[in-house]
Amino acid sequence: MERNRTLHEGIRAGLLGAVSVALWFLLVDVVGGQPLFTPRILGESLMAVIGLDRVSPAAYVMVYTVWHVILFVGLGIVVAWVVNAADNEPSHLIGLFFLFVAFELGFHLYVYTMSLRGQAVPIAWYQIGAANLLAAVVMGRSLFRAHPQALHGLNEALAGRT
Repeated sequence: MERNRTLHEGIRAGLLGAVSVALWFLLVDVVGGQPLFTPRILGESLMAVIGLDRVSPAAYVMVYTVWHVILFVGLGIVVAWVVNAADNEPSHLIGLFFLFVAFELGFHLYVYTMSLRGQAVPIAWYQIGAANLLAAVVMGRSLFRAHPQALHGLNEALAGRT
């Protein structure tokens, strides 16, 4: 039962995070006059890594979207696992901060690696940071609604009382 709950909460949180980031970049791209620019450029970079860099722009968008959703659902499951584990030990919630930092650094490392391979990713660091912060808030809200005691546990753990 607990495993199903974790999977359900993680998939939901991951999908919400993926959609929030996609909508953020759709807004950024529309305001910039280039709808779907971000998933296309990230899809081009991703496809270049696996050696399939000569496909249509629509294929870039589709491949990146699938990758994006898989990545966020996986992340959502990990975060849900941490939140569920924190029901017994609230100090586990501190790990969410480190998970966010690792995820953020991982994405910036991906972008940097692409630039070293000649695949420049022209997305501002603050746009990426804002998108990931938005996803963290949306995913966190989803999980903390399912675990209202977790926020109190986090405050207690941060204060050193657990």
